[in-house]
Amino acid sequence: MNLRHVRLVASHDLKDFRRQRQIWFSLFLQPVLLLLILGVVGYAMEQRGNAFRTKEFKALVSGPPEDTAPVERVIRDARFRVSRPSDIERPIVGGDAEVGVRVPPGTAAKLEAGEPVELTIMYLANRDQSEVALTRLRVAFQEFSREQTRRLLATRGLSADLVSSLKVASRDVSTTDRGARLQLSKFIPPLLLFQSISLLSLASNRLSGKKTQRTLEPLLVLPLDRRDILAGAGLSAMVLGAVPMLTFMIPVLVVSSLPIAFASGLSSPLMIAAALVTAAPMIALLTVSIGLALGSYTRGGESGGMMSGLAFIPVLAVGYLFQFVDSIPVVLPLFAAPAFGPVLYAREAMVDGIVPMQLATAAVSTVACSWVLLRIAARLLSSERSVLRGSS
Repeated sequence: MNLRHVRLVASHDLKDFRRQRQIWFSLFLQPVLLLLILGVVGYAMEQRGNAFRTKEFKALVSGPPEDTAPVERVIRDARFRVSRPSDIERPIVGGDAEVGVRVPPGTAAKLEAGEPVELTIMYLANRDQSEVALTRLRVAFQEFSREQTRRLLATRGLSADLVSSLKVASRDVSTTDRGARLQLSKFIPPLLLFQSISLLSLASNRLSGKKTQRTLEPLLVLPLDRRDILAGAGLSAMVLGAVPMLTFMIPVLVVSSLPIAFASGLSSPLMIAAALVTAAPMIALLTVSIGLALGSYTRGGESGGMMSGLAFIPVLAVGYLFQFVDSIPVVLPLFAAPAFGPVLYAREAMVDGIVPMQLATAAVSTVACSWVLLRIAARLLSSERSVLRGSS
């Protein structure tokens, strides 16, 4: 491979790109729009979660008034609005109330005597508000039950510590440094993979578009090796592809290092930066190589665009796999899988730091796969019958 020829082809393509302002606009716009959408979705989910935690739900109570009085006090203390309809099932199914409580006769007397009482809580499964209200109501009744037990023990001169011999402390993992990185590792690496769609399209269009414009013929008749032409086109695509990658990564790294991003912020944003910076070139190299192979195979810009869209479907599938499947095993052979390996490496490196063997396996596999694709593209370009045709 002649590096001088590669630089000449890349320089020519970059000069051509410089005159196409719509390309630069789309390169900046794609990651910005994605980040804005993610921000809006994240803010909406956070507000929805806060509303569930603080919302005053509506609870329905049925039973004799003298027996429901102590139960209603517990329900109101748990931030519920209480009403007593004749039918408690219909409003719950219709969405007018979140939960309902059936209180059996004799409840007040049994509570006073310390006898067990069986309440029935009615809710609507698969409705978020109803399930959250059910959980809140159960916690309130459990606390009330413990208070009743403490009162009965005190009247008999026994220690109230007998009620809770096991003390459990809870901790939100999103407030820990590793927990925050685990959250990021589930979403950021696949999103980094999605950003490479522009690289695949750019690399493919550098060849398929030139076929349509009939500008590839003069380049092919020059004494340049086909691999040098492909490498130059790929290099220019990677240089341009650095724009959406950086536009995406820099805001993510800045925001993730701020305390406002997570409950306690991240104490190791450099670990995330190292993971993304080392994974991005591998993803870019592979997607550019796929684009070059597609551009060499297709007959023109229109078919090139269609093939690029089809080729990126499995890449998108890999990204969604990482977002929705949490049980992907961390075994070394998986790091050698094209596209899958670099994203798996990015996920693990964001959580537990860079493991040299994982990085080496993903990098070697990506370079080998890209080299094979480049060889295939060179053969396709050499045998291209639609590029050099006779005058007849």
